[in-house]
Amino acid sequence: MAKHTVLFGDGSNFIGDDVLYPKAMSTDRPVKVGTPVDATDAAQKQTAAPFDAEYVVLALDSGLSKERVLTAGNSVTLVDNGAGSTVVFDTIQDIRTSAIPTFAGAILSGLVKNTTMEWDGSQLNEIVTNGVAAVNINFDGYNSGTTQFRNFAVYNGKRGLILHVDGADAYVGIGTNVPSGDLEIKKSLSGSTVKIIIRNTAAAADSNVEFQLVTGAATWSLKNNRADGVFSLLSDAGKGIWILPASGNVGIGTLTPDLTGYGGDNKVLTILGGATDKSGVVEIGVPHAVGAIRIGEVAFVNLNNTAATVGRAAVQGLRDGGNANTALLFYTQSAAGYSEKMRINRDGNVGIGTTDPKSDLHLSSTTSTNLIWSDTNAGGDGKNWDLVANDTFFTGRLINDTFDGITSWIIVERNGMTVTDVSFPNGNFGIGTASPSGTLEVDPGEIILDQQGRAAYITGNARSGLYTTNGGGSYPFDNAAHLVFQTASAAVRDIIFVTGTTPTNRMVITGGGDVGRNTTTPQTGFHNVGTTRLGDQATNYMAVSATGDTTWVGSGGLIFGSVYGNEIGYSTGNATQNLWYDISDATMDDGKLHGITHDGSGQVTVTEPGMYLAVYYAAAEVSVANKHIQMAFSINGTEILDGINHIEPRTANSQMPISGTAILDLADNDTVNMSIRTTDAGTPIINVDHLGFSLVQVGGT
Repeated sequence: MAKHTVLFGDGSNFIGDDVLYPKAMSTDRPVKVGTPVDATDAAQKQTAAPFDAEYVVLALDSGLSKERVLTAGNSVTLVDNGAGSTVVFDTIQDIRTSAIPTFAGAILSGLVKNTTMEWDGSQLNEIVTNGVAAVNINFDGYNSGTTQFRNFAVYNGKRGLILHVDGADAYVGIGTNVPSGDLEIKKSLSGSTVKIIIRNTAAAADSNVEFQLVTGAATWSLKNNRADGVFSLLSDAGKGIWILPASGNVGIGTLTPDLTGYGGDNKVLTILGGATDKSGVVEIGVPHAVGAIRIGEVAFVNLNNTAATVGRAAVQGLRDGGNANTALLFYTQSAAGYSEKMRINRDGNVGIGTTDPKSDLHLSSTTSTNLIWSDTNAGGDGKNWDLVANDTFFTGRLINDTFDGITSWIIVERNGMTVTDVSFPNGNFGIGTASPSGTLEVDPGEIILDQQGRAAYITGNARSGLYTTNGGGSYPFDNAAHLVFQTASAAVRDIIFVTGTTPTNRMVITGGGDVGRNTTTPQTGFHNVGTTRLGDQATNYMAVSATGDTTWVGSGGLIFGSVYGNEIGYSTGNATQNLWYDISDATMDDGKLHGITHDGSGQVTVTEPGMYLAVYYAAAEVSVANKHIQMAFSINGTEILDGINHIEPRTANSQMPISGTAILDLADNDTVNMSIRTTDAGTPIINVDHLGFSLVQVGGT
């Protein structure tokens, strides 16, 4: 007969018994159920096997009077002859039968190895022990001589189906008899966990646990490395994912995640590029986004001590108006809730408080927006600047270090699309200069005021002045070398200067060019009703009274100077005819000097250009009687005829006066002295005994 073998038990000997040996005896030979056992064979333990037996006593009761008998026929039957309600099969080695063995009311304990069961037929229906376990094995076509396996199932009375092997497709089910794949595990017990354990208990460092997925293209290995405990999922090219046991850190492309060194109980995912200049990338996508749909999101979650979410933040990728258009959204949470705080749209515009930024940086708020700049290296209360905007004001401010004190430097006020006011409440304002010295300084440059084609120019360029045009003029004016005031109207208008808390006309420039002070109807030229003072300080000035009297106060006055010398003893020596000799003597003294300097020897220098009235006087003598002597002014070493005079002494060595006057045209720093000569031959000696001259400025050049 064909053998169907099932191994049970622990391999111990049978327990046998018959009338000759009521206390049971054992044999180390297999017993074949069928013909009766020869007692002598059993007793003598003959080596021939198997022994024939009609039945085998499995066990007796404690008094050895009642027995359980295993009998053989077309089936194997256990008969309990009163030994007890429980029959334990714990030492069965082999059971051979031509029919399907059945067991009822038996506990199969220990029957897990080394026992062979043989029977004829296509099915082992069940092995039941107290309704706890069951085995169901089916074969297709056994009776026709085939050995095709149909299915195999193991049941548990409390859990139901434990294991099912389907013969049609070789699918294996654990907890299910309809596995949908090569292996399917199903569990429906509430509160339980489906668990698969693969354990290698060997102590060697290379005793790893590995699970492989093999295809024609590549082999993937799920591996626990015993040497360092690293769990990995790797391809046969050595690329994949590593999980470190101690830290729980995960590496993709690296076996040493946490390159930065966070350490501690931080959990780190590191993605390392595979080659030089090849980077690690986290890629999140959606197959096809339609509308303003989220493409992907990286979320950051804060949990409390009960693992409940109490705070979160996120960076989200968004489809932004087209398949090729994307945006980045930044979410945070505060007491007001979780919401979008910043967005970078498809054009690269950054929006804070708005989902539709219109420029590079767009700030929006329901109350006011605030932009702060800080220089942490600056000194105390000098670090922070900000700009604040709302529906009415745009303000630039300085902020102290504690952010509780401000100083506004610009305020712009609006009403709809109209700017109503612009103010600079603190500090000087400079245009063209970084260091204005007054409230407003334009350096260099100009201020242009334009209203309906009529422009006014206040300029600080080479043509310094104030200019206005009436639309038909041009700027700058070709003749505008000085400060120019011109009214905007084509008609002749006056320019009036008004001062005082009670506005009072102080000065007027008429359309005809006359200037009046304390009068709005000046006469020709400059008309001052009151005293006119000209001078550089309070103690030195010229005053013209309302009645026309002119007085000089202090050191003020016209430019003037005088020098003189008595018995100076200047001599020309033997004078050559018509050769001028400059009179110079150290005994010459200063007279009155104002704007004129004296070298101490009779030569003076003027400090202001102009026309000067010049007067001289002298006393001279000649060594030969009747010789003509001439005296003249010398300017910068050149004698001039204006003011020249001569004398002809009748007696030799006798003093004779000589004098003259002239109007001298002098430039700044010109020098003036007196010169003398003879116009006669004979080389007489000329002596000058007394000399003095004066200069007084009487006009310009």
